[in-house]
Amino acid sequence: MFVFLEAEYTFRLRKDMIPLRMQYKYQPDGWLGALVGNRLFFDLSRPEKFETSVAGLIRELGHRGKISGKDFYRSARHLFRTSI
Repeated sequence: MFVFLEAEYTFRLRKDMIPLRMQYKYQPDGWLGALVGNRLFFDLSRPEKFETSVAGLIRELGHRGKISGKDFYRSARHLFRTSI
């Protein structure tokens, strides 16, 4: 229920959304499938792919102007030090 409300709120405000897969092999269907569609997503469900996915997520946030310059590299270093 809460995921639906958050997704609806994000859509209504026309905010950027970057889907994250947290459950291995999960394929969204119904309203979530329609909302996510063919968007770029990052798969954080597999420990062996975690660092690569987080690096891609940080890079995407940087491209969208959410993280810049020094903050980008500081965030990446911090996440990799504290990850799995």
